[in-house]
Amino acid sequence: MAFALDESRVPLNTSMQARWADSAETVAEAEAEAPQQRIYSMADWTWLAPEPRVGRLSFELFPPQEELYSEESADAEEIVVQKSTQCGITAWAWRWAARRVDTFGDTGIYIFPTDVHVRDFGDERIEPSIEASEYLRERIPRHYVKHKSLKRIGAGWLHLRGSNSRAGAQSVPAQLLVFDEYDELNQSNREQYERRLSGVRQQGLRPRVRRIGVPSIPGYGIAAQYQRSDRREWHVTCSECGHEQHPSWEDNMRWTMPGADEICRAGHDSFVEPSIVGDVWRACSSCETPLDVSKGTWIATNPGAGTIGYHLHRLIIPLADLKAVVVASRKTSAAELEAFWNNDLGRPYSPAEASLDELTINAAASMGREAMAFYTAGHPTTMGIDVASERALSVRISEQLPDGSRQAIYIGEVDSFQEVAELLERYNVHVAVIDSMPERRSARALAATYPGRVFLCTYDENLKDPWTLDVDRITVTANRTEAIDAMMDSIRQKRNRPLRTPPVGYVDQLKAPKRRTVLDTKGRPRRVYVSTGADDYAHTEVFDMIATELWRLLTGLQTQRDRERTPIPDEQLGFRRLRLDDLDSDDYQPGLGNDDYYPGFDGGGF
Repeated sequence: MAFALDESRVPLNTSMQARWADSAETVAEAEAEAPQQRIYSMADWTWLAPEPRVGRLSFELFPPQEELYSEESADAEEIVVQKSTQCGITAWAWRWAARRVDTFGDTGIYIFPTDVHVRDFGDERIEPSIEASEYLRERIPRHYVKHKSLKRIGAGWLHLRGSNSRAGAQSVPAQLLVFDEYDELNQSNREQYERRLSGVRQQGLRPRVRRIGVPSIPGYGIAAQYQRSDRREWHVTCSECGHEQHPSWEDNMRWTMPGADEICRAGHDSFVEPSIVGDVWRACSSCETPLDVSKGTWIATNPGAGTIGYHLHRLIIPLADLKAVVVASRKTSAAELEAFWNNDLGRPYSPAEASLDELTINAAASMGREAMAFYTAGHPTTMGIDVASERALSVRISEQLPDGSRQAIYIGEVDSFQEVAELLERYNVHVAVIDSMPERRSARALAATYPGRVFLCTYDENLKDPWTLDVDRITVTANRTEAIDAMMDSIRQKRNRPLRTPPVGYVDQLKAPKRRTVLDTKGRPRRVYVSTGADDYAHTEVFDMIATELWRLLTGLQTQRDRERTPIPDEQLGFRRLRLDDLDSDDYQPGLGNDDYYPGFDGGGF
């Protein structure tokens, strides 16, 4: 059996194993049972860990992958791969993790979006790969019992975990992490997994991380990680004119329709039936000679970055089904368009209506006014308050104009609920909507202090209506996606006018939410918003918009004026009011606190 020996490395010795293994006895058992270990190169693992039904990876068929199997890449501390589907990168990540575990005795964690992905990957990829490999079968101790979420190879361990479990992210110290389908991971739990490497760093050792995934939207997830890397692209040289280029959809794809001489390209397609395509090829962007993508090299477009990054997509795979790519480009639905850009081209995509841009925000702001210190005019006013557990509260106050539009008279941050109360008085706010999370107790106390004027808001992605009101519990439930959609539309239509001079960070925070399409548990597409950065002001805008809707609803009631000016008795509300002075006292603790404050509530709906 041929193998490559690296004399600069040695198999894991007993002292190194004891550092990471569960016990010295485990190490002794592994050394006694495992055959003499050889140091195989990363490239050798293309046949040591074959792919089910495919076997050994051929670099002739997948030439861009050869560098990923180099020793430079194998030893790198961090690698990011922004990819399209069906590029063989998951197999590469599994081989790399198995080699680290087997050769160096590492403890690794391979993280998937959910536990279902863990089971499927283990059953469909890992176990068949082990069964097809004489080497891997020898490296697994004879007494080892198969486990779907834990693989023993040599003296090391590979844990398979779903990111949906927070407990799973806190129980295993590790030397390596692999994040697969990066954009689909639970992002808060992903951060918990990152902390599993802290012990390695404290001992002066180098942890290793691999992040791979199909991108979704710009500035988020794997696309954001790739942007901070050295951003390597596959470059090929035209055999006719010598022009060097990175094959792309816009510059290099060409096709014809059956029976027609016209050559089509991106933006210039002619078809009646979307599924019918003639010949498809890649052409040099300079001289139109057919382009061979099998001979190329990776070139860093952001050299000097500390992280290696690859953009691997179907157009640089020689035997890729290019006709299928052309057919996918002709789709028209939002979900299908996103799938084309993400899954076929490996590029992030966000349609114009899925987010706000700076030009749109500034156009609406140019019709607004400067901030006011207080408000004494006769128009009704509304307020939206976004609550962050570790940051200041964000506030927007609007003046409701006779033409049905609203304009901001105050946008800013305050440090306490007491200051929010002062703003309610200073601007004579008629209706305010405050985020019910995460400071539920404080938000309730504010609503109790201003009955009929302050309402609590909770997001619910599964809500069928845009929003619902529970008057008895002074709560509003809003469909998060539809609420953000409506907020953005109000700015595009200039029915919502921000301050002419908004505070620092306002524009960036309104640009942060971006809509993407995901599949629900039944495989049906649904739209959700994810944030590419801080977005407090964006949610403040949403809550002010909901406050506007509430004001319009409540003013339609005959008793509205009485309800605005007459406090509702405590016994009718069902709980005793807290004094706002208590909220900012030294001994006040945020959160649910003492249930005695709310004897009339069982917690439901909050």
